[in-house]
Amino acid sequence: MIRKLSRSKTSCLLLALICSLAPFAQAGAESLVEASGWGKYFEEGQTQGTFVLYDLGRDQWKVFNKTRAETRFIPASTFKIPHALIALDTNTVKDPRQVFAWDGVTREITEWNKAQTLRTAMKYSVVPVFQGFARDIGPERMMDFLEKFQY
Repeated sequence: MIRKLSRSKTSCLLLALICSLAPFAQAGAESLVEASGWGKYFEEGQTQGTFVLYDLGRDQWKVFNKTRAETRFIPASTFKIPHALIALDTNTVKDPRQVFAWDGVTREITEWNKAQTLRTAMKYSVVPVFQGFARDIGPERMMDFLEKFQY
Protein backbone atom coordinates (compact mmCIF):
# COMPACT_ATOMS: atom_id res chain seq x y z
CA MET A 1 0.00 0.00 0.00
CA ILE A 2 1.36 3.41 -0.96
CA ARG A 3 0.85 6.13 1.62
CA LYS A 4 0.68 9.75 0.59
CA LEU A 5 3.11 11.85 2.62
CA SER A 6 2.24 15.34 3.70
CA ARG A 7 4.06 18.21 2.01
CA SER A 8 6.13 18.88 5.14
CA LYS A 9 7.17 15.23 5.50
CA THR A 10 8.08 15.05 1.82
CA SER A 11 10.04 18.29 2.14
CA CYS A 12 11.92 16.96 5.16
CA LEU A 13 12.78 13.71 3.39
CA LEU A 14 14.06 15.50 0.29
CA LEU A 15 16.01 18.00 2.39
CA ALA A 16 17.63 15.11 4.26
CA LEU A 17 18.58 13.53 0.94
CA ILE A 18 20.06 16.76 -0.37
CA CYS A 19 22.05 17.38 2.80
CA SER A 20 23.19 13.79 3.23
CA LEU A 21 26.32 14.30 1.15
CA ALA A 22 27.57 17.26 3.20
CA PRO A 23 29.54 15.08 5.66
CA PHE A 24 31.35 13.43 2.74
CA ALA A 25 33.35 16.60 2.30
CA GLN A 26 34.55 16.25 5.90
CA ALA A 27 35.01 12.47 5.94
CA GLY A 28 38.36 11.28 7.18
CA ALA A 29 40.49 9.08 4.93
CA GLU A 30 40.03 6.21 7.39
CA SER A 31 36.28 6.15 6.75
CA LEU A 32 36.52 6.33 2.95
CA VAL A 33 36.56 3.19 0.79
CA GLU A 34 37.18 3.33 -2.97
CA ALA A 35 34.53 1.18 -4.69
CA SER A 36 36.29 0.67 -8.01
CA GLY A 37 34.01 -2.26 -8.92
CA TRP A 38 31.14 0.15 -9.43
CA GLY A 39 32.82 1.50 -12.55
CA LYS A 40 31.27 -1.24 -14.67
CA TYR A 41 27.85 0.40 -14.33
CA PHE A 42 29.14 3.64 -15.77
CA GLU A 43 30.92 1.74 -18.55
CA GLU A 44 27.70 -0.12 -19.41
CA GLY A 45 25.91 3.21 -19.65
CA GLN A 46 28.78 4.64 -21.68
CA THR A 47 29.02 7.61 -19.34
CA GLN A 48 31.26 9.20 -16.77
CA GLY A 49 30.12 9.72 -13.24
CA THR A 50 30.61 9.20 -9.57
CA PHE A 51 28.65 7.54 -6.82
CA VAL A 52 28.93 8.15 -3.09
CA LEU A 53 27.24 5.94 -0.50
CA TYR A 54 27.32 6.14 3.27
CA ASP A 55 27.23 2.65 4.81
CA LEU A 56 25.54 3.23 8.17
CA GLY A 57 26.29 -0.30 9.40
CA ARG A 58 30.04 0.10 8.84
CA ASP A 59 30.17 3.84 9.50
CA GLN A 60 32.08 4.45 6.31
CA TRP A 61 31.79 6.22 2.99
CA LYS A 62 32.07 4.23 -0.22
CA VAL A 63 32.93 6.15 -3.34
CA PHE A 64 33.48 5.41 -6.98
CA ASN A 65 35.63 8.00 -8.77
CA LYS A 66 36.67 10.04 -5.72
CA THR A 67 38.38 12.70 -7.83
CA ARG A 68 35.16 13.43 -9.70
CA ALA A 69 33.15 13.34 -6.46
CA GLU A 70 35.39 16.09 -5.07
CA THR A 71 35.16 18.20 -8.24
CA ARG A 72 32.71 21.08 -8.15
CA PHE A 73 30.23 21.35 -10.99
CA ILE A 74 27.41 23.81 -11.59
CA PRO A 75 24.23 22.42 -10.02
CA ALA A 76 22.29 22.48 -13.33
CA SER A 77 19.19 20.26 -13.13
CA THR A 78 20.00 19.03 -9.62
CA PHE A 79 18.90 22.48 -8.43
CA LYS A 80 15.34 21.59 -9.45
CA ILE A 81 14.98 19.55 -6.25
CA PRO A 82 15.61 22.32 -3.70
CA HIS A 83 13.96 24.84 -6.04
CA ALA A 84 10.76 22.76 -6.11
CA LEU A 85 10.83 22.34 -2.32
CA ILE A 86 11.20 26.09 -1.86
CA ALA A 87 8.38 26.75 -4.33
CA LEU A 88 6.12 24.38 -2.39
CA ASP A 89 7.10 25.73 1.02
CA THR A 90 6.51 29.35 -0.03
CA ASN A 91 3.19 28.46 -1.69
CA THR A 92 4.56 29.61 -5.02
CA VAL A 93 3.32 26.17 -6.02
CA LYS A 94 0.15 25.51 -4.07
CA ASP A 95 -0.30 21.92 -5.21
CA PRO A 96 1.94 19.58 -7.24
CA ARG A 97 -0.92 19.24 -9.74
CA GLN A 98 -1.24 23.01 -10.19
CA VAL A 99 -1.06 23.97 -13.87
CA PHE A 100 1.29 26.73 -15.01
CA ALA A 101 0.28 28.34 -18.28
CA TRP A 102 2.69 28.29 -21.21
CA ASP A 103 3.99 31.80 -21.89
CA GLY A 104 3.46 31.38 -25.63
CA VAL A 105 7.14 31.64 -26.51
CA THR A 106 8.09 28.78 -28.85
CA ARG A 107 11.28 27.12 -27.72
CA GLU A 108 13.51 24.47 -29.28
CA ILE A 109 12.50 21.79 -26.76
CA THR A 110 8.99 20.72 -27.80
CA GLU A 111 7.94 19.61 -24.30
CA TRP A 112 8.46 23.17 -23.04
CA ASN A 113 5.86 24.61 -25.43
CA LYS A 114 2.76 23.81 -23.37
CA ALA A 115 1.25 24.24 -19.92
CA GLN A 116 3.13 22.42 -17.15
CA THR A 117 2.62 20.98 -13.69
CA LEU A 118 5.44 20.76 -11.17
CA ARG A 119 5.88 17.12 -12.16
CA THR A 120 6.20 17.81 -15.89
CA ALA A 121 8.36 20.88 -15.29
CA MET A 122 10.78 18.67 -13.35
CA LYS A 123 10.58 15.78 -15.81
CA TYR A 124 11.39 17.95 -18.82
CA SER A 125 13.59 20.51 -16.99
CA VAL A 126 11.33 23.33 -18.12
CA VAL A 127 13.61 26.26 -17.33
CA PRO A 128 11.00 29.00 -17.96
CA VAL A 129 8.71 27.49 -15.30
CA PHE A 130 11.53 27.44 -12.74
CA GLN A 131 12.49 30.99 -13.72
CA GLY A 132 8.90 31.98 -12.93
CA PHE A 133 9.14 30.27 -9.56
CA ALA A 134 12.36 32.17 -8.84
CA ARG A 135 10.75 35.52 -9.69
CA ASP A 136 7.75 34.73 -7.45
CA ILE A 137 9.92 33.51 -4.56
CA GLY A 138 12.24 36.51 -4.79
CA PRO A 139 15.99 36.66 -4.20
CA GLU A 140 15.86 37.29 -0.45
CA ARG A 141 13.57 34.36 0.37
CA MET A 142 15.49 32.12 -2.05
CA MET A 143 18.78 32.93 -0.31
CA ASP A 144 17.22 32.32 3.12
CA PHE A 145 16.15 28.84 2.05
CA LEU A 146 19.46 28.04 0.36
CA GLU A 147 21.31 29.01 3.54
CA LYS A 148 19.02 26.70 5.54
CA PHE A 149 19.80 23.92 3.05
CA GLN A 150 23.52 24.76 3.30
CA TYR A 151 23.42 24.69 -0.48
